[in-house]
Amino acid sequence: MLGAAVVDDILALLLLSVAVGMAAKGGVDVGEIALSLGVSLLFLSFFALGGTRLLQRWPHLLHEPRFSESPCSRRCWSASASPPSPPGIGWRR
Repeated sequence: MLGAAVVDDILALLLLSVAVGMAAKGGVDVGEIALSLGVSLLFLSFFALGGTRLLQRWPHLLHEPRFSESPCSRRCWSASASPPSPPGIGWRR
């Protein structure tokens, strides 16, 4: 399922490249689209092959993450535990 999501993201990237090219230049540069496709495929193949070998060598990387050891865990907790701002503070309407 994750592979399908990555391929979907690559197709969306190419479609966005076409749309931006048409809006900015009034046309589509096939070379830029081919370059985007090539870089996307290189990225995908590198991490598909390299990630498989990496996880075969070090399977412990897939174990449950330890959020308590994260340097940002206290900040995230304090932000979620803080009360909301009073009505007069924050966004103006």
